[in-house]
Amino acid sequence: MVYLYLKVVKEMKCCECKAEEAVILTAQNEVFCLDCYKQVVMNILRRQNEFVYPNEITILEGKEKHVFAIDHNISAKGFLWSGIEEKGFYEVAHLANIESSFEEAYLAFVQKLVDTVYTKTIQRTFMSSTWNVFKKELEDVQLSQTGQLSIREDDLGHIFFVIDGRSYSPSQLADMLAPYKGMTMQFKICPKSVEVLKNDETLEIKKK
Repeated sequence: MVYLYLKVVKEMKCCECKAEEAVILTAQNEVFCLDCYKQVVMNILRRQNEFVYPNEITILEGKEKHVFAIDHNISAKGFLWSGIEEKGFYEVAHLANIESSFEEAYLAFVQKLVDTVYTKTIQRTFMSSTWNVFKKELEDVQLSQTGQLSIREDDLGHIFFVIDGRSYSPSQLADMLAPYKGMTMQFKICPKSVEVLKNDETLEIKKK
């Protein structure tokens, strides 16, 4: 039985292919790119009958650590994997088809964790002051033209938004939208399990 505890790291080469950037560090201190890690998992599964998933995954984003407590459930709809950041605001869910294998669902969930942390809706800049930059925590940030956010409610019933793993009030979000005044914003409400909208993708809204 092999336990896989993961950390996502940067600027290291995969110990398997020696070429791609390593994004996963195992409990055995081995680093892999995502493709090689998937192959390692599949090789483990060929040698044993039971798959044991880690209950915690740490994703490193520069000096910042995102520690996710992870869990899964099986229902008639499929495999639902979920990850909740322990000291932050990221919440990630992945729903795999019931026809998918358990390991395929898990690996797709790991992929989504990485995509969620590394796909940014807010662009941070070094500008000190411009008309279209919103100030938060001594950082200059600018809202991208496409992206995604989560809608949350605090203990007092107040709505707030989570963008790139950080919380923003409705007034702060309004300030970030100010540069786009006069334009039209298209939006789409989706469940948490929807795929991550990448920076090079555009939102598609189907007409009824």
